Amino acid sequence: MGYAKDRGLAGRAKSSNASRGSGRTWGNGSVGGVGGQLRDVPGLSAVLDLITGNGAALIVARTSDGGAFALTLLDGDARTKRYAHSQDELDGAFRELADLYADDPA
Repeated sequence: MGYAKDRGLAGRAKSSNASRGSGRTWGNGSVGGVGGQLRDVPGLSAVLDLITGNGAALIVARTSDGGAFALTLLDGDARTKRYAHSQDELDGAFRELADLYADDPA
């Protein structure tokens, strides 16, 4: 699943506490396959800079069976998780995160 750059994404919440971030939520999605490699994600450090520069955090971990990455976005009061089972899904998840945060001033 994805989310639109126009910010019209379902399930998105705004935090009423400005010091706690914007409250963006991130779509849940999973499709079969095997996990990719973080070192192969284009622009990974730039995406992490965008996320953290806007006061949010991203937890990245492997699932217990090692078949996917579990990506948990923490932004304001919002906590959303997405699973990436392939390199394409992992790349896509980080592209969508970059789009989500790119137009916000740091």
